[in-house]
Amino acid sequence: MKKSTTFKTILRIIGIIAIIAIIGFAITACDNSGDKGGDEWDGIFTNLEDVSNYLGSQEQNTSDSPYTIKINISTFPENFYDTFGNKDDYFGNRGRYVILDFSSSTFKKISSNSFSKKIEAQHFIYYINNKYIVGIILPDSVTIIEKSAFDSCTSLNSVTIGNGVEGITMATFRYCTSLNSVTIGRGVTYISSNAFFGCTSLASVNIPNNVTYIGTKAFYNCTSLTSITIGSGVNKIYESAFLGTSLTSVTIPNSVTSIGHSAFACDTLTSVTFQGMIPFENFGSDEFISGYGVIRNNSPFLGDLRELFFTGAVWGIGTYTRNALVNGNSVWTKQ
Repeated sequence: MKKSTTFKTILRIIGIIAIIAIIGFAITACDNSGDKGGDEWDGIFTNLEDVSNYLGSQEQNTSDSPYTIKINISTFPENFYDTFGNKDDYFGNRGRYVILDFSSSTFKKISSNSFSKKIEAQHFIYYINNKYIVGIILPDSVTIIEKSAFDSCTSLNSVTIGNGVEGITMATFRYCTSLNSVTIGRGVTYISSNAFFGCTSLASVNIPNNVTYIGTKAFYNCTSLTSITIGSGVNKIYESAFLGTSLTSVTIPNSVTSIGHSAFACDTLTSVTFQGMIPFENFGSDEFISGYGVIRNNSPFLGDLRELFFTGAVWGIGTYTRNALVNGNSVWTKQ
């Protein structure tokens, strides 16, 4: 009887050990499931230094199939580029392209030139950047992105701006020449001068309703930009805001009360719809010289649209198109 009991006890112990081993194997398999490569790891890093170790264990990839790195931190480093952004260290770890997903983080500010470094030579200024960071997802906790934070990040192709950001400051994404996708959070209330200056791959932009103004040269020379949706809260569009783009049509919402000179002076633009009236004094500008009167009519648009908008029975709200040149000048008609 004793032998039978002892044997049964041994079997139970063996069974328990086997179950523990199986559970341990399953946990290990789950923990390592993200370490086999692929586009996204299901873990979240809480320490930026750990990112390097992870990337070092992954295969090299291309910018078309980057690794998505999820990061949860409470403070964004003031010296991010010098410490973590250099192309030969950390996020540039031997050719691993990455999207940095900070959506679960809680930091509130990104400092100037965090993702690039300004170099001042004797006669010129230029920026160096991390060519392996191709995407950024910012959390809703961020309220401030300081000027030039992403200036000249030429490999960056996608950005998601959280809903907590109050505004896009001066030159934030200037010369991000690969940027083709940007999501602007609904909390943004302004887009400052040069914000997207020279983003030559950007094809379309949706400006949220909370934005109140679009700054000087905000989208200047965005040569691929063919589509823009201007939110219903915008009341001022500054000079040259969309100069050098490839827009073919634009709708100006009735909230807009001022458009600066050359704001939409695009060769490609052939259709403009005004949903509201704009005062004459806020529709572009005139240049005066004492004793000579008006010497230059600085319209927001090419051709005679400014004159037509304020002429006789056809003026004001509606859609205007152009498809003809008279003596080298663009001629607009109201539909």
